[in-house]
Amino acid sequence: MKRSTFLVAAAAAVALGMASSWAFGRVVKAKLPQHSRLGALAVWIFKTDDLGEMARYADAVIVGRHAARYPGRTAYSSTGEDALEFELNDFVLTEQPLKGNIIGDTVTVERTSGPGPDGPVFHVGEGHLLFLKKQPGSNFYLVINDEARFLVEPIGRLTSGAPGKVTASLRGRHLEDARALVRTSLQTK
Repeated sequence: MKRSTFLVAAAAAVALGMASSWAFGRVVKAKLPQHSRLGALAVWIFKTDDLGEMARYADAVIVGRHAARYPGRTAYSSTGEDALEFELNDFVLTEQPLKGNIIGDTVTVERTSGPGPDGPVFHVGEGHLLFLKKQPGSNFYLVINDEARFLVEPIGRLTSGAPGKVTASLRGRHLEDARALVRTSLQTK
């Protein structure tokens, strides 16, 4: 084989490999779920446009009154230079959970301190409908995402400032109607 033939064949093989790599990367990227900017900040966030999918993904769906907020753990970066503060929020159940085996009448939700990817801070005394995921190895839960928390107004209507189709499906509804939608969505797949 001539040297020029070898070089042309090698260049063609490299070009074919690069083109295949580029095409494969585009296909894989297209199949990955697209996350919001907030979702990119927290790897645990689950996003969907379907209420039923979110309800089925949740380990617990509760209605409760925020009873207390107190400091939680601090997570440090591998270098120890950066720290992320967490807080714990206790919710007293005001009715039977729509989903989940909750022991007792209080659920503790861990979240980053201050406003975060799962929404603004909770305020003591407010009622909430929450879609929660249990943290492995602890008794704490996480709010699935910013669309997984609804403030229950004193008149019983749900409000949320989060954008998205799940929020739109429940925002403005009365708590009774929302409960019925969640229960129905848990029964269908």
